[in-house]
Amino acid sequence: MNVEWSQLYTERKIRENLSEKMFRQQKIMSIHEIVGTKNAIERNLELNNLDMEYLIKNALKRINDFWKTDFVQALVNRFHKQWMVFERKEYGSANGIDLYCSPDIAVKIQNHWHLVRIDMQGRKDSCFEELEAMAMVSWIMEKKMFPRLANRFVIRIISWRNGFWNQQRITSSQQKLTQSNQLIKSDVKQMKMVLSKLGEHNSMNLIPLAKKSSTCRKCALRESCPGGSNLFSGEMQQTILELAEYSR
Repeated sequence: MNVEWSQLYTERKIRENLSEKMFRQQKIMSIHEIVGTKNAIERNLELNNLDMEYLIKNALKRINDFWKTDFVQALVNRFHKQWMVFERKEYGSANGIDLYCSPDIAVKIQNHWHLVRIDMQGRKDSCFEELEAMAMVSWIMEKKMFPRLANRFVIRIISWRNGFWNQQRITSSQQKLTQSNQLIKSDVKQMKMVLSKLGEHNSMNLIPLAKKSSTCRKCALRESCPGGSNLFSGEMQQTILELAEYSR
């Protein structure tokens, strides 16, 4: 049975989700206050009631426009007979690594499964975007009833950019899948390296900062990072925190 959310119900769910994120943000702020980095990020995280209403209004517009896209209309009108929705919190194992990279929707179109990722934020293009998207193929190939051949999948990224929903189509191949798996292994290696830097008490104060300020300019986390606006100041601050950590 098809169930369509009303405008009021959709708005209520957006408010609940935003309130939950605000609560998490306050917890993060309390951590920054403890380590002395609150002032560096507080201005970037301020959010008043007017901002909240603006965010909700824009979110509703994006959702309403999304329902009007050709892809969603094809599903609503039952043009595609076989499709399913996945939960992003569901992890899968690929090559011995637990991954949270499920597609949002999988649709069978003729002889191929189309793996759809919905990007509400419309992040900037990355040179690794295609290989990162290929992780969905690794994830779903471990599931029963899906093909075991990379070329039986097509990736579709539906992203909100510049006020419109844009669709990007990526052809899957074994070569791209191999490169994607190599990228995942490299990322896991880097994460383990960062974890090893946290010390005995897993202190967030000891996470290595970037080596060059140019890296900060391209980093999506720069606004919440003590070195995001001034790498030198962040390094000095971290040195003090490291000395305090090791002197315990």
